[in-house]
Amino acid sequence: MDVQQLFKDLRKEAECPLCLETVKDPRTLPCLHSFCLPCLDKHANYARRQLQTAIKCPVCQASFQIPEEDTFGSLPASFHLNRLVDLLALRDGSTESQKCGSCEENNTATHYCFGCLSFLCATCFEAHQRIKATRGHRNISVENLQADDVEELIHRPVMCSEQYHQDQPLEYYCKDCNVCTCIKCSVVSHNRHTMVDMQKAADEQKMQIDEALKKMKAEVVFFENEIEEQTALIDKNKTQISVAREKMNETVDDYIRLLTEKKAIMNARFDEINQAHQKAYTTHLESFLLAVTQLKSSLEQGENILERNINAEILRTKPVIMGRCEDLLKAEKPKIYKPPHVYYVVEDALEQDFDDSDRVVVSHTDPSSTNIERLSQKVKEQNETHFTIITRDSEGRQCYNKDDLINCKIRPSTGDSSETELDLEDNGDGSYLAEYTPSSTGLYDLKIEVNGKPLVGSPWSVQVIPHQYRLKFSFGSNGSGPGQFNGPYDIAVSKKTGTIAVSDYENKRIQLFDSKGHYLREIGLRASCTSLDFTESGQIIANTPGNVLLKISLFSEEGQFVKRINSKYLKSPFCLSTDDDDDITVCDEESNEVTVISHSGKELVTRIAASEREQSVTYAIFHNCTGCFFVSDSKADLVRVFNGSGNFLYEIGRGQLLNPVGLAIDKFNNLIVCDTGNKRLKVFSTRGDFLSETEQYFHTPYFVAVSNEGDVLVPDYEKNCVVVFQGARLTRETKILHYGRKKFTKAECPLCLETVKDPRTLPCLHSFCLLCLDKHANYARRQLQTAIKCPVCQASFQIPEEDTFGGLPASFHLNRLVDLLALTDDSTESQQCGSCEENNTATHYCFGCQSFLCIPCFEAHQRIKARRGQRNISVDNLQADDMEELIRRPVMCSEQYHQDQPLGYYCQDCNVCTCIKCGVVSHNRHTLVDMQKAADEQKMQIDETLKKVKEEVAISEKKIKDQGKLMDKNKTKISAAREKMNKSVDDCIRLLTEHKMIMNAKFDEINQAHQKAYATHLENFQLAVTQLRSFLEQGKNILGRNSNAEILRMKPVIIERCEDLSYTKKLRYTNHNVEQKNTHFGSNCGQFNGLYVIAVSEKTRAIAVNDNEDKRIQLFSSDGSYLREIGDSLETDPDIEDKEDGSYTVKYTPGQTGLYELIIKVKGQPLDESPWTVRVIQN
Repeated sequence: MDVQQLFKDLRKEAECPLCLETVKDPRTLPCLHSFCLPCLDKHANYARRQLQTAIKCPVCQASFQIPEEDTFGSLPASFHLNRLVDLLALRDGSTESQKCGSCEENNTATHYCFGCLSFLCATCFEAHQRIKATRGHRNISVENLQADDVEELIHRPVMCSEQYHQDQPLEYYCKDCNVCTCIKCSVVSHNRHTMVDMQKAADEQKMQIDEALKKMKAEVVFFENEIEEQTALIDKNKTQISVAREKMNETVDDYIRLLTEKKAIMNARFDEINQAHQKAYTTHLESFLLAVTQLKSSLEQGENILERNINAEILRTKPVIMGRCEDLLKAEKPKIYKPPHVYYVVEDALEQDFDDSDRVVVSHTDPSSTNIERLSQKVKEQNETHFTIITRDSEGRQCYNKDDLINCKIRPSTGDSSETELDLEDNGDGSYLAEYTPSSTGLYDLKIEVNGKPLVGSPWSVQVIPHQYRLKFSFGSNGSGPGQFNGPYDIAVSKKTGTIAVSDYENKRIQLFDSKGHYLREIGLRASCTSLDFTESGQIIANTPGNVLLKISLFSEEGQFVKRINSKYLKSPFCLSTDDDDDITVCDEESNEVTVISHSGKELVTRIAASEREQSVTYAIFHNCTGCFFVSDSKADLVRVFNGSGNFLYEIGRGQLLNPVGLAIDKFNNLIVCDTGNKRLKVFSTRGDFLSETEQYFHTPYFVAVSNEGDVLVPDYEKNCVVVFQGARLTRETKILHYGRKKFTKAECPLCLETVKDPRTLPCLHSFCLLCLDKHANYARRQLQTAIKCPVCQASFQIPEEDTFGGLPASFHLNRLVDLLALTDDSTESQQCGSCEENNTATHYCFGCQSFLCIPCFEAHQRIKARRGQRNISVDNLQADDMEELIRRPVMCSEQYHQDQPLGYYCQDCNVCTCIKCGVVSHNRHTLVDMQKAADEQKMQIDETLKKVKEEVAISEKKIKDQGKLMDKNKTKISAAREKMNKSVDDCIRLLTEHKMIMNAKFDEINQAHQKAYATHLENFQLAVTQLRSFLEQGKNILGRNSNAEILRMKPVIIERCEDLSYTKKLRYTNHNVEQKNTHFGSNCGQFNGLYVIAVSEKTRAIAVNDNEDKRIQLFSSDGSYLREIGDSLETDPDIEDKEDGSYTVKYTPGQTGLYELIIKVKGQPLDESPWTVRVIQN
């Protein structure tokens, strides 16, 4: 090679990539690229100003931290580049010239001696040549360098840099210090170190470097393969996107085609209905025209005969004319054709099994005339409520059509979108009984639709009010005998048997009572009991802090000691409660914490730091429905709520409570708090809303319990008794409602919607409260009206001059019903005893004495032998037959001294019913007949009158309306229904078209995102390959130069860099499968086997599709997202919690026993072995 070209190549190799000049003080980065030290420091300073802590190699982009001293002076110098700089100094005047290594005059070197291994100036070279010992050394002139000479100079031995050793070449390697040394250094500085020949050490480390570089070659191959695989993946991804896009477009196009076909079918259906109505109209019109023609013809003939005035003709034809006219007048009149209404109904909420998601309903039912009866707009929570929907035609007559669609929903007025569909009982006569049970208090909206049209007045507002606890009775007194108390403290009720357990604190015992408060037995204790509760199995768990050995004990309900419960997690337990799992929740006085332990006491379930104040945590319970702990804080005057893990959620009662202690959950899932400081109970919802409170019946109500019947029991520590409040007793009330639903709702005044008081009957036979009638009349007077209309039938009646309807007859039947309701409804004035004068509440009825009896009278009644065997019933245990018999019981005389006599006779002179005594005293010599006989005679008269009324009703119902207007109205309705159907289908097609555009845009977005991610990952791969190849090239160059000193010096850098590159995280871009998900018109969920009809909700814009062959209806959102399926077997979506680590927790609660299928799909595809079979057994 030409020496000039060689130096040109060397100059290029020695060029700094940053300043593009020959390197000065070259330093090598760990990636083996070298730069001027000033250039590296400038690069670092710039990065510092950009608030960066690392720089990137300008050649391979490898990143390295900037040293804390802000200089890269600690990096190793480049041995090879320093050699090149030395050589370039021999030929390049712009570079600092090479100095003589023999003299001290720093003359420019002109020769190099390979024997002395030193550069020589001209003077030294002359002296070198004069000395016989050095005259024969091989030397070269700097000005006459050849290519081989340059190579030899590059590979000349490295001289030691230590003072006084500069004439010694580096020939040894110290393994202890990892440095190259000369022979003098070996003697002076590395005495007793492990020294090896430098060539041998270099050969060993060359092998290690070679192995490391082989690994780098493998890394290069790996990344090249990754790039190829990445390219294949993105190509596959493009194909998947294309296939999914095509599938989506095909599916949406199929939908549009099916919708178009459906539109044609539905229009044909409307044409069919219209033709049928037109045909019926034509037939009836022809009948009318024929009758008119016949009548006109006879009329014309008769007028002609009379006009001709020929006597013989008149006398002869008179019978014919009269006979014809009589025949025509007696002939059956053509009936007016009244076409039915036509509705197109799109069902918003499909929660039952329907054949179609939309339908055409042909019915005489008119939603604007349909009304509801007995709707109470103020009801109590958890009380079963009923009202009736009456479907009527346009003339207000009750009508029935089995195809009518009645939709009745109730939802909170607070904006909560959750709706509840009411159960409807179709009576088959145009009346529908609606039932619902409000679960919580608040204002609700009741919405009723008939054939897709809301009723007049819909939605109605219904106020659900909280249950009011009323004092029922109390039991216990001061003392130490059975059933007596000396400081009743805590109380509990067994869920298993209903037994009541009371902690008799001062008497150091536990007393047990039945659900009526009757004493059963006692359990003696060695110390006072501060708290007790029943376990699920019916055992009693009691806390006795004064008993050191048996603080928490377990007893059977019979009073036998079972075991003691010791727990290392408790210090000073004071109050306790149990949950459905028999875990024990303890308030610990010493730690001021709520500690939950297992039923054995050996395991800690959770621990709650419930208050920062000392000894303020007084009671705690766990509510299974909400999964929360409720903890009373007596010093903070509130109740705190924590979740199952013990995390604080919210407070209840701040500013409303004073020294709260005991807590309980009632039958309505409301929280009852013993507001001890205010001497009453307060009721809150579990969310913290205040609902109600009791009066101050107590002196010191510490604890509270709820019986299995819903009664609330509170021991009063100072009054030494247990107070019982009437709770949610639904069983008896429900029996009454189901037995006499139609009968007892008649006792409701249609004006005030409450049980009638002093009922009076209008001439139209409808009854109302006298007070309500008078208010109605007063309002009419203020409107300058002289009559009122019956609110039920709209019949008009004059207002009496005395401005009161007190002169109207009282309703005997309603008074009877009110008497019965008084036995079962606390809100009605109670039935009084008919035997004594004390006005006690009646508890029994004797059919022999025909009288209601209070408890003392009944006890006396049972002691009398003559009356002991008479049939009697308890008011608390009324059955349906008993109530019917009470309604039909004999009517007793109201005259003084005759109240024990039934009315059995009728005085025809006075027109009144009398008893036998009245017949002797007040109606002597009057015409008296048996009351039954008189009733039968008057029933016949009434029957005749009613027949005439029926005839009048029939005549009124035959009134004819204009046939043409009816048909025009019918055409308008059909046209509106057709327009609604077409609009619904067109909207669905529009939504599908928009969905198609959205999905195509989504596919474009996905494709762009994947391409961007692919480009980023590909760039990373290429950068990694570039760094590996560059490093591999530098390593090969070092090995190729085969300079022992350079190999030994750079070996640690090379090995460390190889390890760094080997540990670099190899991130492959994960190719996300792009498919059209099954939830977007895919397979299984979202695909159809025989699609029949499709409809769009006007309210929610949801799409409902009938999958005819699969016998299901599928719902989609407006963008085509799958929502749910409705079929013969309703599916339920469990709750799925994403752990964000690839695992998901699935939660579901089976509603009833039976065999279920559990179907699990990922990206629309079922898992292996799916579906699984799950058997739900009885708990």
